[in-house]
This record gives sequence, C-alpha cells and structure tokens, in this order.
Amino acid sequence: SLCLEFGAPDDVVLTVLEAYPDAAEDCGKHNDVSILPLVTAIRKKRALDIIKEMLAVYPDGAKRRLPEGKLPLSLAITTIGISDDVVLAVLEANPDAAKDMVSNDSSTLPLHLAIQMKRSLDIVQALLDVYPKAAEVTMMRERDEKLPLSHALTSGVSDDVVLALLATFPDAAKAKSLYYYGLEMLPLHFAVRERCSQELVKSLLGAYPV
Repeated sequence: SLCLEFGAPDDVVLTVLEAYPDAAEDCGKHNDVSILPLVTAIRKKRALDIIKEMLAVYPDGAKRRLPEGKLPLSLAITTIGISDDVVLAVLEANPDAAKDMVSNDSSTLPLHLAIQMKRSLDIVQALLDVYPKAAEVTMMRERDEKLPLSHALTSGVSDDVVLALLATFPDAAKAKSLYYYGLEMLPLHFAVRERCSQELVKSLLGAYPV
C-alpha cells in the first residue's frame, strides 16, 4: 500500500508483489479506514499490469467491499481517466459484481454507472454479456426513473452503446420513463429531444413503431 500511496514506479510495485504476494491482501490505513491495495491502485490509476498482478495473487480482492459498501468494479467504472482494460480486468475477476446494487436506495447497477460515465461499448457490452437483465432494471433518482436505454439516450453515450442496450432488451423501446415533474416519455421522445442520429431513431421505431 505504501508503494502505491507514494507513487513508486510500476516495476518497483511489481517487484514487491513478486517477492511478497501477500501484500495484495494487506490493507493500508487512510484516515483510520482500512483500504485494500487493489482499491488504492484503482484510485491512483495504476497500470494494467499492476492491477492484473494484484488480481492474480489475490482474486478475492475484486470481491472485497470498500468501506462505503461498493465493490471495486463500481469504483473502477467511476474513476475518471482509468483505462477500459482495467475495468474489464476487474469485471473478469468478479463477474457477479455486475449484479451488485451500488446503492439500495437508488437501484443503481454498474451498468447504470457505465452509462452515466459515458463508458465505451466494450465495457457496456461486457456488463450486458455477464448480466443481460441489467438492461431491464430501472434506475430511480429523486426526480426521474429510467431504464438503461432511456438513460443512455439522455447521457450522451455513443450510438453503439444505445444500440447494444436496445438489442439486449428491445421491449425497452416501449417503456415510458417518468421524467422531471411527472412527465412520461418514450425512448423515441428522448431521442428526438436529444437530437440523436437518424439511425437511432429508425432503430427505435423498428422496435416500437408508435
């Protein structure tokens, strides 16, 4: 943990892990809170080789919850500037994390976070591959409720991400979302409102010709 906290070079961190694999399990202290080295490595945006080595010597690290309750996968998804490969490595180490609610109050899954963070198609598709049902789970916030498809249409993600969500759960095109002030809107309405591409509009109409 100290190597990571003090920004030791990658080769030094890897050397320490090779000599002392148990270091991947040793929690450091930050403000009297125990922090797993994997978590520190993710927060510090360390290289993929370091993340993979930590997961190789201590695979259960991907299953250990942070003090606030979320899993390393959710942390990786929401860490700005971290590579897709790191997120995918953490997901591969614990695929069940794709089913884990980030917050019981907000009904937020890692898929919702990936959309919110405008993550790539590779990450969104990987999450859908291990847990397709996530495309059917409504994300509830203080003033609106949306399925991932509608959430994606209003979040500025790539067309490929929206199409992947539609392909996984075509019936989402028929589902009205509760928007601000109680207004109900279809995904098509969001697409028009957000000035989405003609391809997306055609795909939505193909799934649900209103």
